[in-house]
Amino acid sequence: MCREDLDLLHGLVSVTSHTCVWIPEVTKVGRTSSSWRPAPHHHNCLKAFSDQKMGVFLPCLLLLLANLAKPECCHEQRVNLKFLCKAGYKPIDCWRRLRQVFQGDVMSQTQVRVWWKRFKAGEEVTRDRPKSGQPCSKRTRPNTQLIQGLLGVDNRRSVRGLADETGISRGTVWTILKKDLKLRRRSARFVPHLLTPEQKAFRKHLCKENLALMRADPGEFLAKVVMTDETWIATFEPETKRQSAAWVLPNERPPQKARRQRGQRKTMMTVFFDFQGVIHVEFLRPGGTIKSEEYCQSLMRMKEAIQRKRPHLWVRNGEGNRSFLLHQDNAPAHVAVPTLAKFGEWGIDLLAHPPYSPDLAPCDFTLFPKLKQDLRGRRFQNLQQLQNEAKRLLHSYPEEFFTQCFSDLVTRWNKCVAVDGDYFEGEHISVPPEDFQMVGTSSDSSEEE
Repeated sequence: MCREDLDLLHGLVSVTSHTCVWIPEVTKVGRTSSSWRPAPHHHNCLKAFSDQKMGVFLPCLLLLLANLAKPECCHEQRVNLKFLCKAGYKPIDCWRRLRQVFQGDVMSQTQVRVWWKRFKAGEEVTRDRPKSGQPCSKRTRPNTQLIQGLLGVDNRRSVRGLADETGISRGTVWTILKKDLKLRRRSARFVPHLLTPEQKAFRKHLCKENLALMRADPGEFLAKVVMTDETWIATFEPETKRQSAAWVLPNERPPQKARRQRGQRKTMMTVFFDFQGVIHVEFLRPGGTIKSEEYCQSLMRMKEAIQRKRPHLWVRNGEGNRSFLLHQDNAPAHVAVPTLAKFGEWGIDLLAHPPYSPDLAPCDFTLFPKLKQDLRGRRFQNLQQLQNEAKRLLHSYPEEFFTQCFSDLVTRWNKCVAVDGDYFEGEHISVPPEDFQMVGTSSDSSEEE
């Protein structure tokens, strides 16, 4: 049987199951190694066979499936061989009698002689003896404790450094680290700020408070929150390495791009939005930065936009305050005395936000990254074109996108509590999902200004 026929036979075995089958793989030297593999679809496998070859492969398939029980068959032959040996038969006579019974699955004459000698010497066990394998001389408890002690002094040591210092091979050091000590090497990650224990406790406390407010009124609480923040956008942002990647053939050269810097002309953008979409967008003068005076003027225009687009939010509640909560970070312009006085004058309540916490601001972890990704690789002739395109993109995002921003915020509050107020970006933290649904008055949030 040729190699091509063996490959076809290998595929035919997988037809016997929808999930996984035990498939022997025939190598060039004639030996077999078995492994679990997913079985392909029946239709795809049967297409590989023609009607002429089916009559040839079907008997071979039955023989191959019969060989799956070969270990038990060998054990049965050894039991019979033990009986024949004690009955006084010679090895060649034992093999002939076994061949009459088991036919093609009979043990070889060499195996019969080996086991016949064992039974003649008084051995009673008919199964293979357990094999100890190669003795382990380096992966020992003292060496494991030695490596653990070195890592206790400096856990940044490399595998090569540990191998040179202990005299153990790098492969054994790697095995000790991964299998015995259950360690994995992780790089340090950048964080916005090295938080003190007090700052971590404050982050955890505020997240717990916000979660308590949300759980007390799951349908209305997040529906009356308005988010705001500022960011810089430039007339040209180069594409990231992943954005410029392309599928190519093996013999095809990868794409090329010039190394370009970000455009020098940029402007600061201020955005106000809720779970239904963007409420107000505005831009500062070119090169200008946000200060208390500019931010108060932005709040004035935000007030007009809310009265026009979300009039139900500007209605005063029973306590005399407005019906919405403003969520902002702790930038100097946001917490300045004139700004806080303006909030008190208008009766606007703030949703608590801990300092040094961009991971808890939806603008920083969802909205602005999405906007800048859509603007990357596009060159604008002037700031007016950039501003128009940024407005168009912000108003084009569907309501589901902004609703997901608020849902992610609740998840991040839970994660912050789970890690005791520390940063959690890049870590796999499982938190139970919160059961809530946005409830609010629908309005036309797609109106461009």
